[in-house]
Amino acid sequence: MGTYVPSQTVQPADVSSILMNHQSVMEFQPGASGKLKACLPVTNVGNFLYYMSWNAWESTNEDYDFYLFRDTMTGPVQGGSQAFQDPGIPWEGFIGPSSIGSKQNQNGCLVLASWSSSEDHFFHILTDAHAIDSLPGALEGGSLTTPADAVGALAVGAIRAANPFALGRGTAVNELESFSSNGPTDDGRIKPKICGPDGNLSHQPGLDPFFGTSASAPHVAGASALLLNQNPGLSAAELETKLINNAQFNPSYSVDNLCGANSGALQLPEIAAVISATGSGSVAISPDSGQLTSLVAVSENTLPTAGKPIGLEFPHGFYAWTVTGLTLGQTITMTMMYPDPIPAGSQYWQYDGTSWDDLTSLLGSNNGDKTLTLTITDGGLGDSDGVANGEISDPGGPTPGVPPVDVSIDKFVNNTAPVPGEPIKYFIFAFNIAPTQANATGVVITDLLPDGVTYVSHESVGDYTPGTGVWNVGTIPLGGFTSLNITATVDSSTVGIVENTATVTAVDQFDPHGGNDSSSAQITVPLVCGITVTPPPGGTLDLGNVSPGATSGIGTVEIQNGGTNSQTQVNVFGEDWEDSGMVAHILVSDTEVDGGSGFFSLDYFSNEQFLMNLPPATPTDVDFRATANLVNLPITDGAFTNQFTFTVSQCIP
Repeated sequence: MGTYVPSQTVQPADVSSILMNHQSVMEFQPGASGKLKACLPVTNVGNFLYYMSWNAWESTNEDYDFYLFRDTMTGPVQGGSQAFQDPGIPWEGFIGPSSIGSKQNQNGCLVLASWSSSEDHFFHILTDAHAIDSLPGALEGGSLTTPADAVGALAVGAIRAANPFALGRGTAVNELESFSSNGPTDDGRIKPKICGPDGNLSHQPGLDPFFGTSASAPHVAGASALLLNQNPGLSAAELETKLINNAQFNPSYSVDNLCGANSGALQLPEIAAVISATGSGSVAISPDSGQLTSLVAVSENTLPTAGKPIGLEFPHGFYAWTVTGLTLGQTITMTMMYPDPIPAGSQYWQYDGTSWDDLTSLLGSNNGDKTLTLTITDGGLGDSDGVANGEISDPGGPTPGVPPVDVSIDKFVNNTAPVPGEPIKYFIFAFNIAPTQANATGVVITDLLPDGVTYVSHESVGDYTPGTGVWNVGTIPLGGFTSLNITATVDSSTVGIVENTATVTAVDQFDPHGGNDSSSAQITVPLVCGITVTPPPGGTLDLGNVSPGATSGIGTVEIQNGGTNSQTQVNVFGEDWEDSGMVAHILVSDTEVDGGSGFFSLDYFSNEQFLMNLPPATPTDVDFRATANLVNLPITDGAFTNQFTFTVSQCIP
């Protein structure tokens, strides 16, 4: 490997006529004589792959060629590659001859020539047969090449795993192979990050044992496939991390740019499997640390029901497992792969021998695939012995959870406008409209009567306590309902709007539909003070026909206070005059009123008002008359429909 240096003394045509049209040749040996300066010595030439690449990925027009000659740089070319990069990938390679001339295992010269380039690229030159091992720096840092140097690629080194004497190579077991390329990459990234085994058994003739990174890389790929099968949700980065974290450390090769300082030889996490107690299939469980020393399927039917939430079902049963060999208080993650997808948002429950415990908060991966992860700390929640002793035991299993319910409330009152002292009845209905087969249990609804009404009696299914408003409903079956009827009276001093609300305050199951667990009913109590109006509100006053500029006759409304006390601040409203442009005059006991203004205009759909006092038992006349504006056309119908609303802001019965 190195940067292309064009020779200043050796011309391409000096090497061979086949190179006469090239720009230049690389000078490998400046101290050699003549055209041997362009020779990269190669030992034991044979049917091996010789290839080179340069840093112009992914496609380039920078064109270099690669040739093999005799070690004397004489005679015809013995092999080569001269693919055109127009554009193309920056790579050239060829298979060497079985012999040079009539001799085998002879030495040769590799020649690198520029056809059309900037003559300044960084090169990797490699062979698969130790043919250039004797060159200085042949396997120094940076020997790793394309495609292993690609960003995102997991580069894999090779560790001898089989009996080293099977082929007489003499390398000890569990050592880095001498041909395993080193990092870093050309841009300084650390690679390889893990090493796989070679020297493996193979059923391929001539490849038993199977050596090389061609054997180690497929082992890592196969391990990756197994881990993805166990947890299909792993991202590429998470998969790489899992491989590295489980690798076997060895100080001789767990080094950056060999097998990775925090990595080593491929090692899969310990995985155990057992058939579920429900017969749903095989469940595989694996800790990320420690040793899994036991794994037993447990039938849900063997566990006590006391304290178990109603509605919990465990389709795969329970699994009791133990992990040992931990440091005190260590946290581990258990990966559990089930035969069927576990619904997203499932719960995880444990029975520790004395109680049922919800461990859902310890779940990690819980996204609807077949894999769950459970993170447990020695001595913490989920460790059944509750002691930090280097051992974690957990008898638990996943459940879709308590099926959700949907308790809804409807409420109404039999009379929405009662008067003081009048009885009213509230009706409250509670329904279970859950979409799944689930009874709503432990239902509690609160309906405390508000100020302004007084409790009389009630009728209910379940107990109702008037003093607290608590209605202990109990169970509402799926699709069923229950009711509460409360009779009350309106207090004598009540006036205006009174609202009564019923709300679900407890239910054993999860109710995700919070928008219908409360309902209200209103009553509006009018102010009653014994005031009578003649004609009644909404009556018609006939003022006669009015011509422009003329004044109508007088229409009279009689208001009488039937009480024994004066009523002050009586508001009199005149609304919805039919004819626009009329000027109205209001007189009380022959005195024109409107704050001293004498008269005011009442336009179409307008409201006007004035204040007056009403002494007891004395009729008071309110007279109306109107004058038509001069701009108005003659009015042939002088009848005015006047709707009056009377309110009393101070009432003394």
